[in-house]
Amino acid sequence: SSHSYLDWPRIHFAGSFRADSPTGNNKCENYDITSFDQDIRKNPKIRSWNSNGSGRFMLEGCEITSVCYDNGECVTTPHHELIGQPVISNYNRPHAKMADLDTAHMITSIFGMYIKIPHMFEARYVDAQYRDRFKKATDQNADGAVGAVFQSLLVDLQWDQDMDKYRILREMQDIASQYPQPNALSISMIVDYFEMSESFGNFSQGRVVGTIGIAGAAEPFHTLRHRELHPFGTKMGKSLFRAFPQRGKILLDIGNGLIHSSGAPNPELNKRLQVVYPVSVDAASFSCMTPVIVLGDIPYTSNDWYECSAGIVQIPTHGNLSMQQIQQ
Repeated sequence: SSHSYLDWPRIHFAGSFRADSPTGNNKCENYDITSFDQDIRKNPKIRSWNSNGSGRFMLEGCEITSVCYDNGECVTTPHHELIGQPVISNYNRPHAKMADLDTAHMITSIFGMYIKIPHMFEARYVDAQYRDRFKKATDQNADGAVGAVFQSLLVDLQWDQDMDKYRILREMQDIASQYPQPNALSISMIVDYFEMSESFGNFSQGRVVGTIGIAGAAEPFHTLRHRELHPFGTKMGKSLFRAFPQRGKILLDIGNGLIHSSGAPNPELNKRLQVVYPVSVDAASFSCMTPVIVLGDIPYTSNDWYECSAGIVQIPTHGNLSMQQIQQ
C-alpha cells in the first residue's frame, strides 16, 4: 500500500510559526495606481493590518515531540535520543515566502521552504497552499480563531551521515527506498492561534504541530487518497482516517477537527469522542441511541496529547481489530 504521513513510521513536532503577511493587496482600492497612497502607513483606510509585511514564513522553536516506529510503538519520553531535536526552516538559506495567489479567495501558499532536522535530514518543501480552513478556537477572533492544514512533499532529500545511529531513520530510509522516488517524504502541518494584533509581543506568530512520514508513489502530495469523516450535528471540523487490514489498526487524523479553548482541545465542546461502528450495519439511519461496538477512545484530554500526536490517533490503542471490524 502507498505510504503517507498518516502511516508508520512517522515523526511528530510542535512549536510556533511566523507569517509576516503582506496585506496591502487585501484591499481592492489599493490596485488603483492613480489614487494609491504610497505611504500606506499613514492611511488607515487602505492600510490593512500588516501592510508592511515582508511575506516571510518560518518555523520558530519547533521540536520533535514523539517518534512512532514501523511496529506501531510511539515514544514521547524526554530522554529519547530524538525528542527535543529542533525542526528548522530554511537553515542558512533565505526565508520562505507566503502569498495569496487570489487575495479575494484567501488561499495562502508557501514558497521556497526547506526543512532541516539536525542529524536526520534536510529537504525542500514542494510549494503548496493550505486546505481545510476551519474556525476551531473559541477564545480567538478573525484569523486567530482559524486552523488550516499545509500538506505537501519533502523532496531533494539529503539524509544526514549520522542517520544510521537512529532506528527511526533507518526504518524511514528502508521503506522510502522501495518507491520509485526514494528521496521524498510526506509532511502535514496544522497552523492555528495566529496573532494579528500589533499590541501583543507575539504579533504575526502562531502555533504549529506537524507530522512527517514516508511519501508513497500513489499518494497525492496535497491531500490524502483515504476517507474523510464529516461532522454531523456538531461544530467540529472534518477528519481523515485510514484502515490497515494487515495490521488490524485504524489511524485517524483529527488534528484540525477539534474545538480548542485556551490552546487545548475543549472537553465541554468536543465531548467524549470514540470510534464505533453499529451493531447492525444494515440500519437505515443512525442516532445516539443506535447500538454500537466501541473500537477505541480518542484521548485528546491527556496532557500534551495534541503537541505529541498532532491529532493522530491509533485505534485500538492496544490489541488489534478483527478483519470483520475493519471491513465494516
